Amino acid sequence: IHNTLRALLPPNATQPALTKDELLALFTSEFSQYKLIADDAHQFDLYLAQGIRYLSRFYEEEIENADSLPSVKATEEWFEFELAGITITGRMDRVDSTPDGLVVLDYKTGNSKDEDAAKKSLQLSVYALAAKHKFGAPVAQVGFYNLETTQFISVPRTDKDLQSAEKEIKKVADGIRAENFEPKPGFQCDWCGYGTICPAKREMLPQLATPAVAH
Repeated sequence: IHNTLRALLPPNATQPALTKDELLALFTSEFSQYKLIADDAHQFDLYLAQGIRYLSRFYEEEIENADSLPSVKATEEWFEFELAGITITGRMDRVDSTPDGLVVLDYKTGNSKDEDAAKKSLQLSVYALAAKHKFGAPVAQVGFYNLETTQFISVPRTDKDLQSAEKEIKKVADGIRAENFEPKPGFQCDWCGYGTICPAKREMLPQLATPAVAH
């Protein structure tokens, strides 16, 4: 989906690069390469249909029913910058130019994110720092574009917010350098790949009752 949207809205485009049919055909072609490694053919078909639904809605909302195209500055933009001796790398889904400053969008294909999630997201703060470093311009808004609902949930990132994010990044980096990997049990333990060897996870499990012995 990310690659397909990148092809649809290249930087500085004044009109969409693809028609709706071309967009869906490109996605179908791109996605079909995963069919050979898919474990479940039915699940593959469901994901394909979901992607087509997302992209169809996106095209209708952002192209067909929009007054004008967004002023896209960058898509799938790689970044790398230094912060207090720490190298931070990653990729931003999309950056738009607006009269108020840059707007960073992060496409979400899974569960929709709300405003509270956008406010608390360290990921979005990192993107704001990256956009500021890369383009030398202020960032007005950051947010999640929920493809399920075609809603862009955006919030501002103030200088104070970015300073707080820098402190958090430094704190994490200091912990890694000090080899401080104290576990923080929570809902994420359900899908963590280290659950079988993690002492904290074992402590969360209920103690197995000793079976009664028949006499």
